[in-house]
Amino acid sequence: MAQVKAAADDAGLPFGCIAVDGAHIYEDTPEARVMNRAIAYRWLDVAETLGARQVRIDAGGPEAMPDDVFDNIVAGYNDLVARGRDKGVEIVMENHWGPSLVPENVVKIIEAVHGLGLLFDTHNWADGMQEKGWAMCARYARATHIKTFTLTRTATSRRSIFRKPCALLRDAGFDGVWGIESVPPEGADEYEGVRKTIALMERVLHA
Repeated sequence: MAQVKAAADDAGLPFGCIAVDGAHIYEDTPEARVMNRAIAYRWLDVAETLGARQVRIDAGGPEAMPDDVFDNIVAGYNDLVARGRDKGVEIVMENHWGPSLVPENVVKIIEAVHGLGLLFDTHNWADGMQEKGWAMCARYARATHIKTFTLTRTATSRRSIFRKPCALLRDAGFDGVWGIESVPPEGADEYEGVRKTIALMERVLHA
């Protein structure tokens, strides 16, 4: 961590949101939940050391989110939000997998946990729920994943796919960094994918 921090300082690179996998709140057994919580605590220590502003921890659990799973998720996030606050690190969840693919579940969790924010991903919603997710959840966004896959000239020219979510985020008062998650096909040039996405976002945001 010290080497990473020193290299970032030399490059003038700040740390924003660290997206953590494998530390989600809900698991089927208490033992697995305890193990995941220990991983989450360690990443909070990492974020504090690096000076990162946010850590993303997933909710976990089934998409349907029955009451016992919801209660467990809320308790877990309450614990992490309090621990993160002491370290100057904000906890955010993401619409990523499991219950967080459903907009109503995202709203229910965030409304139940004071201080929990949303890493708003433009893509990750259950089938047929993307536009509902944008509309319902933009106001909770504290960070973004503007997600792209393959950007051909035709796809780039059809930038309307980002106009609506970005407009909703702006209308909701989002004033954070516009985070990009470029996911090009295997073997493609990832740097080129990021450059194309940045160019696309500049056109969308300055239209």
